Amino acid sequence: MSWIITGTQRYQPAALLDQFPGAAAAYSLRNLVGTSNPAVVRVRRDSDNTEQDFTATEVSDGTLAAWVGAGNNGFVRIWYDQSGNARNAEQANTASQPTVVASGSVVPGGLLFNGSSSHLIADSLSSVFSGANRALSYFGVSQTAIAATYQPVLDGRNSINSNPIQAPFAYRATNSNYFQQRRNDNGDLTNNGIGSYAVTLNLSQLVTSLMGPGELRVNGTQLLLQPLVGGQVTIDRVSIGARAEQGFDFLNGKIAEILVYPADQSANKVAIESSINAHYNIF
Repeated sequence: MSWIITGTQRYQPAALLDQFPGAAAAYSLRNLVGTSNPAVVRVRRDSDNTEQDFTATEVSDGTLAAWVGAGNNGFVRIWYDQSGNARNAEQANTASQPTVVASGSVVPGGLLFNGSSSHLIADSLSSVFSGANRALSYFGVSQTAIAATYQPVLDGRNSINSNPIQAPFAYRATNSNYFQQRRNDNGDLTNNGIGSYAVTLNLSQLVTSLMGPGELRVNGTQLLLQPLVGGQVTIDRVSIGARAEQGFDFLNGKIAEILVYPADQSANKVAIESSINAHYNIF
């Protein structure tokens, strides 16, 4: 018996969520779930306020930009959760929707948040953020245009009591980045960590925040290791790109990807970072 080889098959690594399952939520404009091709975003075009879903392929191959139209803008109504948990991030208020297409072209570097009103609501993550000793793991690709202000990327709070806070990551102050803030339900500060490093404006960075061991990593380098003190937190509001009260402290920058795991991913952190970096080529 003889075999005739008519071509070569290029190795394709498994999609990120296939390699590392168990995410509580996963938001991206790329496909994180392998061979399936789900909608990753619902977009509203400003020419007639029509809304439509788009897959990762349709975002990258020009279909989305063509649908929005030359010179027009497209805004995100829904950023779909690819984890399978249906924890979609949404924004019904047209004035607060982040931009995905500007003047007929897909925004490079992720969804654009304007620093004054843009944010998405992901309250369905509240149960993941709530409880005692929550060992959340955050992996995100984002950038800021203004480093000298407090700008949440992912933020969870309580709508009645202002003290309980779960903030996996936010930019904060000149040339530094805010790690996290944890308070328990009676207002005592149980943990507050700040990992300082120079911010290059308008440049994407891969941030890893492991809230169990209290580790902050940026572009694969550990900046802070501060073990957390456990505390009960009750969260009912979660926002992407703003404080969860949704009235102030907005991100002026872009978010390309957010993954949240409901457990400590210390054992997988380097592999997850490598997988993300292989796509974005950040470091």
